[in-house]
Amino acid sequence: MEQYRDELPHFRTMVQQGGTLTLRSVFPPDSIPAWASIYTGLNPAAHGLIQSIDYLSSKSHRLKADFSHFQKKTFWDLAGQAGRRVCIVNPFMAYPVWPVNGIMVSGPVFISGEAQAYPASILHEYQVPSLGGIVEFPTRKTLDRFCRQADEATRDLADFALSLWAREEWDLFFVCFLTADRIQHFLWRYHDPEDPTCPGQGAFKDVIREFYRRFDQVVGRFLEAAGDQVSVLVLSDHGHRRRSTKTLNLNEFLRQRGYLASRVGKHRALDHRYWMERLKTGVLQLMYRHDLEDVVSRVARFIPRRKALKDSSFITDREGSLAFTPDFAGRNPFGGVIICRAEVDRRELDYGSFRRQLMAEIADLRDPDTGKRVVSWVRPREELYSGPHLDKYPDIVFELDPEYSVSWDLYGRVVGLNPTHKKISGGHRTDGVLMTANTSRRAVQRKPCLMDIAPTVLDLLHVPLPNRFDGASLFR
Repeated sequence: MEQYRDELPHFRTMVQQGGTLTLRSVFPPDSIPAWASIYTGLNPAAHGLIQSIDYLSSKSHRLKADFSHFQKKTFWDLAGQAGRRVCIVNPFMAYPVWPVNGIMVSGPVFISGEAQAYPASILHEYQVPSLGGIVEFPTRKTLDRFCRQADEATRDLADFALSLWAREEWDLFFVCFLTADRIQHFLWRYHDPEDPTCPGQGAFKDVIREFYRRFDQVVGRFLEAAGDQVSVLVLSDHGHRRRSTKTLNLNEFLRQRGYLASRVGKHRALDHRYWMERLKTGVLQLMYRHDLEDVVSRVARFIPRRKALKDSSFITDREGSLAFTPDFAGRNPFGGVIICRAEVDRRELDYGSFRRQLMAEIADLRDPDTGKRVVSWVRPREELYSGPHLDKYPDIVFELDPEYSVSWDLYGRVVGLNPTHKKISGGHRTDGVLMTANTSRRAVQRKPCLMDIAPTVLDLLHVPLPNRFDGASLFR
């Protein structure tokens, strides 16, 4: 937004009127835990939704998560219970809909189904656009169509939302757009000249720029509809940046240190699992160098147990290991290490001492080619959050330098190339943005987080705040 500010007049107006705050996301900064924290004011260890979205998997739509965790517990439910009229449009993951004091319209995410509305009559009164979250994953051949569809979906949702806006004078109106996120995931390398895979001048160079301009127009329409007496908040659940071009094969590091056990026997040259692992790595690197990632994606659909092959769990003896890196947050800079308590006890080690030792070794990891430190920070999960679902996090959590992402390959280099970067060149960053207009109060001068959104919204509506929030109103 800073880069394109001269072309974004409505965002620029919001900056001048209410200011811009850096909005810290959750860990990992993925859409599922992030939006659950926005809705509930709770950290992920408290609400329990910490799943990540694998944008490279054709089975993302089958991801199983219990979204009932936040039903009847959202900021719009609390507002409605206090007598405020609400209109909630396309809330990510909030599906199926449930009764609210007003209107709620939502679509399916990760599951099949049609758009739903409360009351159901809304579906017949309006031309409801496609709602929900995950749609097709574009290839190079379909990227142009993907961009056109994303732009059309953005305009259609804005039109639909504004038609509901005009229905009555709402106390609270909320609409969620998902297309900017997806555009940046798949188009980042085309607009970023510092990306080593940037193709330079081409048809997609300005797509991200045009989407920021599109959203500036959308925000402008809402600002005009709201007038100067209605508070307006614009926020993102995370930021975006160039996705990592290198990988840290942390399980290989653990194997070399003797902490991770492999199923491969002493005579690895005779073990087919060893050769399957080496073949997988070699094929991915070959396809990456020759721009054949789409071929890999098509072929991978027919490989049995491909997830076990992807994360090398077919070759990893987790029961016999002291520690291993799970597929916790996907191939991203955010990850963790699980310590196997049973094996720690069997070897008569002290859990706390071993964990501290392992964290120190991880913190000192360096890229052998450059000498650069790979890990930004590493800590025990208890220092991250507290809550009844804390055990869903690995024993150790960490964030890598953004140039690196977690990988699980064995019997290769500890640091290698990211063979999926060209396919998805945009990735999440922890810092997002919060912009306000017409609030009549300036936000307090502190760095807000996603857990602050629910209490902030309720504070603006003069609704008493429950004590269960992990965040606080930004105006107090």
